Parts: sequence; structure tokens; C-alpha cells
Amino acid sequence: MRELAEETGLVALKMNDGPHVNTVFEVEVLHYLTVFAVTHAFTGEPTVREPEKCVSWQWFAWDALPSPLFEPLRVLVATGFSPE
Repeated sequence: MRELAEETGLVALKMNDGPHVNTVFEVEVLHYLTVFAVTHAFTGEPTVREPEKCVSWQWFAWDALPSPLFEPLRVLVATGFSPE
């Protein structure tokens, strides 16, 4: 919840533990465990709080995500997970 507020300005009213994925970046020789959280209740409007890392925030339907995706998110989508 803290990271969401720090990075987007959104305040989660309730957050649930989500799934996790293992991602191996072979070229970089890195292995990440990404833990997701899910919220459907929040206040505020997304704002760019880290312009050196993020140009903008945009909303997308889960079944209409843009491409390319950040690799851990691509792996999560491939599992068939749905946030609904």
C-alpha cells in the first residue's frame, strides 16, 4: 500500500495478496520473484511521482494490455490469472 501511494499517488482502501511469478532474465543473468497485490478500492488520481522512472500512468482493461509488457507481468498474464 505504501509503494502504491509513493509511486502513483493512489491510496488503496483494501489490498489483497496476489499471485507471484518467477522470472529469469537470461541475458542479464538475473532471477526475480515478483509478488503482486490486487486492489479494487482506492482513492486519488494517478500522478507521476518518479519522472526519472515513469513518463505516465494509463488505465487498460486486463484483456487489452499494451505490448510489450514488463516481463514479470507478461509471465503473470500467461498463467491465466485474472484480477477479477
